[in-house]
Amino acid sequence: GQNAQTSRTDAQGKASSTGSPTRLGRFGAHLLQTAISLVSRRRQ
Repeated sequence: GQNAQTSRTDAQGKASSTGSPTRLGRFGAHLLQTAISLVSRRRQ
């Protein structure tokens, strides 16, 4: 839904606003996006 879309754009905004994201941050963002896409696929 919209909440998932908002959190995804928030994560991307934070990652891009930080010049060079840490490896952990990048990994966390990847996990978050993976989880979000899985959830949205399941809902559809």
